[in-house]
Amino acid sequence: MEGINGGFIMANNELVKHSAAVHISNTLTLNQRKASNVLLKNAFSELRTTDRHEISLTLLKREMGFKSGNTDSLKESLTGLVETSITWNILGKDNKQEWAISGVLAS
Repeated sequence: MEGINGGFIMANNELVKHSAAVHISNTLTLNQRKASNVLLKNAFSELRTTDRHEISLTLLKREMGFKSGNTDSLKESLTGLVETSITWNILGKDNKQEWAISGVLAS
């Protein structure tokens, strides 16, 4: 399924991201990276049409491979995604750069 910025979800349920989304320099932990990838993959098909996305904690944990019963550490990882900002420059078709900043996870 084709998606935003040349990304797509393959038949084997893998999320293929644009190279700009892969080469990010930041301080995310492994669990935060896993969570952000699972959240993106599950929201991907509706990114252009829906502003709000939901996933059950059970599904999030399963897709992350999170086997610990320590839900507090998962909550801490998700809180870290909300508190972590990312910045990027987008080169538009008119060769004008657009600078933007947002949280990795809105809420």
